[in-house]
Order: sequence, then structure tokens, then C-alpha cells
Amino acid sequence: MTQFDTTKTYKNQLDEIQKILAGGLDEKETEFNSRTAVLTQYKIVDNDLNLLFKGKVAIKVSTADPILLTEFFFSGLINELSNEEVLAILSIFNTQIRATKQQPECVRMYSEAFNKAYSFIIDETEKLIELEQTFSINEEKNFSKRLNFCFYEAVYEWASGGDFIDIISDCGIEEGGVIKMFQT
Repeated sequence: MTQFDTTKTYKNQLDEIQKILAGGLDEKETEFNSRTAVLTQYKIVDNDLNLLFKGKVAIKVSTADPILLTEFFFSGLINELSNEEVLAILSIFNTQIRATKQQPECVRMYSEAFNKAYSFIIDETEKLIELEQTFSINEEKNFSKRLNFCFYEAVYEWASGGDFIDIISDCGIEEGGVIKMFQT
């Protein structure tokens, strides 16, 4: 191989690397613009990307989907719930602790206000997923992976002063998982 061939090979490799880098920047810019559009729709940032009040709330969220939890807070539905219901609803947003695969999702509704809040969360999750798909954002499309419906009955019972042994036997979730959920 001559020096000319070697130089040409390096030049071709450099051109390929530059194409990859340029494509990556375009891809990142497109993703940034898509995510910004979603945040603008939810009024977390304005059109000039200034952080709005809802955005200041959202950035404080660390254990849940910040958009969904912020929308719930700003819906006003939290004001209609009892303390036990608030804790139960908030446990739905905690996706860090998961039950075993055999654990069925909770189904109990405690009051009309709880039912409204529960329905609101599901509707908002579906809207967010649809909006993300509209803007080609590759986030989790299954809302049951974004929300955790396996613990809220146990959390409600615990907040109501139920005996831990009874809660464990009723919910069928391992003790460690329930304790971790209570701690978060």
C-alpha cells in the first residue's frame, strides 16, 4: 500500500466519522426539540424555553414521572382526597419498587374523589404517551410500566392504621417490597 493509498484511507475514515458525528448531532437536536415541544404543551417551559412555575415543581420530582406527577398536583384533585387516599395515589407514581410478576394490580376504589384521581392519572398517562409518539420520543409506551398499581391498597391500609401482618397477608406482596414502598 502506497502512502497515497494510506492517506486516502484515513481521509475516507475521517469523512465517515464526521458523517456519524453530524448525524448524531442532528438526531440529538431533533430529540431535544421533540422533548421541548412536549414540555411546552404541558406548560412546563414557554416557547423561549424559560422554566415556568409548573416546571419548577416538576424538577423537584425524582422518584416518579415528573410531568405526570406535576399534572396531578396542578389538577386540584389532591385537595379532595383524604390523607390515606393521597398516600395511596402517590404510591402509584413510585415505579422504583415493583411487586413480583404474580402480584395482581389493585382494584379497590375508596371514594368518588379517589376514583376521579385514579382515572385522571390513567388519562394523563395515555395523553402523555400519545403526545410523545406524535413527537417521535422513544419513551415507555406501556402506562403500567410508568405507573405502579400493585401497592396502593397496602399503602392505604397502612396509612389507615392497619396491622402490618394483616396488610402483608392481604396483599400477597413480600414483606421487603412493602417495607421499601412505605419508606419511599
